[in-house]
Amino acid sequence: MRLRIHGSYANLRPTPNTQQSPLAKLPAGHLVESAGAAIGSWIPIQTIHKAFGLSGFIHDSLLRQEINPAVDRLIEIVGEEYERFLFGGLHESHPTAKARVRDYWLSFGSFAPEATVEPWSAAFISHAVKKANLPKSFKFAGRHTTYLSDSKRAFLNQTTSKAYWAVPIRDRVLQIGDMVGAYRTGGNCGSEVKTYDSLPGDFCSHVDIVVSIVGRTATTIGGNVGDTVKVTEVPLNANGTVATGSKRITTMARQY
Repeated sequence: MRLRIHGSYANLRPTPNTQQSPLAKLPAGHLVESAGAAIGSWIPIQTIHKAFGLSGFIHDSLLRQEINPAVDRLIEIVGEEYERFLFGGLHESHPTAKARVRDYWLSFGSFAPEATVEPWSAAFISHAVKKANLPKSFKFAGRHTTYLSDSKRAFLNQTTSKAYWAVPIRDRVLQIGDMVGAYRTGGNCGSEVKTYDSLPGDFCSHVDIVVSIVGRTATTIGGNVGDTVKVTEVPLNANGTVATGSKRITTMARQY
């Protein structure tokens, strides 16, 4: 049976316990195959990682069934980028990181600004969505509010050809593959409070992709978070919607 890593990453263990060092650190969405009966809470698996065949054990809390090809492909891509940035340990100023950020920009446009000068979080999202080749359209852009605004118009008009609808956070039980949008303040962004009603509009914002949900916590991955690709944990209400706070104003609800 095909399974996916459910979480920001999972350690692949040589034995069904944590007594020995992991064989590998598998990122969010990584594909594995079950390889036999569970031993307690540990699932024997086999996988290919960095062109090497591996087998071992992963705790069952860190595995999920596949959702659909588009969602699984998007989360796998985001996880691969998280791993490429050394699980949040590679700073944007490193030559390897700068080259990768340039790839993000050029994946959907013809201009790639300096990685450490221009915020690249929207370019990260656009790159991941474009590479995933979703079955519905998305407005790729270097500013989050460009596609946030487009997705809100799609929601208001009930446009079924769009990959995402930007909805109020209280109206969406969060799902893997959704995105969480917030506004930003400080510096050139000013101090003005924004709300869902500020969309459509153009203002400083940020968006992360939901890669796992456990209980009342969603794990998201985004670019240019702490100058790297990094995980953020988002609290959920008892009904599964995103909790208010941290300037969160919208859920990008996937429509695929």
